[in-house]
Amino acid sequence: MKKSLFLISIVTLTILSCKSSYTNIGDKNANYIPYYLKAYEADSLCLIGNYQRSYEILDSLFKKYEPTNMDNVNEYSTYIACCVMTGNIENLDEKIRNGILKYGSIIRNHPDGDTIYTRLSKITKVSREEMKLLSQKNGEQYNTELRNRIIRMEDEDQNVRIPVLNHAKIDEIQKKHEKEIDEIISEFGYPNHNVTGYLLNENYEPVSFDVIFYHQTTETKKKYLPLLYDNLVKGKLSPNEYGGIVDKIYLDEGSLYYGTFTGKVPLVNEKKIDSIRKTIGLPGYGYEEWAFKRIFPNP
Repeated sequence: MKKSLFLISIVTLTILSCKSSYTNIGDKNANYIPYYLKAYEADSLCLIGNYQRSYEILDSLFKKYEPTNMDNVNEYSTYIACCVMTGNIENLDEKIRNGILKYGSIIRNHPDGDTIYTRLSKITKVSREEMKLLSQKNGEQYNTELRNRIIRMEDEDQNVRIPVLNHAKIDEIQKKHEKEIDEIISEFGYPNHNVTGYLLNENYEPVSFDVIFYHQTTETKKKYLPLLYDNLVKGKLSPNEYGGIVDKIYLDEGSLYYGTFTGKVPLVNEKKIDSIRKTIGLPGYGYEEWAFKRIFPNP
């Protein structure tokens, strides 16, 4: 009897240890920094055509972490593309359905995009009609009132800046939005695409809460940095989003800390910029420009 109880205890502990080894977005003790770095590594490999190694990294990563599918990286979509290009197509249809239902799409920009998605269409049994329905279901899970509110706020933000700056109105809108931002973050947390889904205005142009937040005062942005860093570590906010907000604070004073913006703006510490970026899960300085040129070689 004692031997049986001992064996049961070992099995129970093994099961619990296996469960605890998987990290979900938002877990109390989550640390997504290693995840981000590996996702970027897989992204770079996929872009140069090393689909097998990219697949291996992501397949292993997704067994340890819930995917975040970062903006401008779309690592889950990269995973699907690498499955197709390497022939690792076991349960591919299930992965496609899960990806569309959770993220709205499994398509990513890639220099070999035509080849990838031609092959995918020949392999998968998931029809375009089913993909469209799954994408619609994805959109239904988000708060419509919040989505419309952010679209309206960005429209207000841009109308006082384009085509010419209206300084009197800018101050008015900034103060109005400061109150709304407090309300939104208090209820929903920082509303990136994981919270709102991907947003388009009436002209089918992408809408981002980041733009509204960037245009707040330095003091307002600084106030939220502890919350935003916590979100970064727990997988709720991408390194590029967090780094962009910090850089906007530094940019107000004429420099960049993480180097997430392009242009002739001095870095706070150019010699250590790669190691600085790595602390929040960003790849080496200049990666974004390199990736863009790989995807769109002929501007």
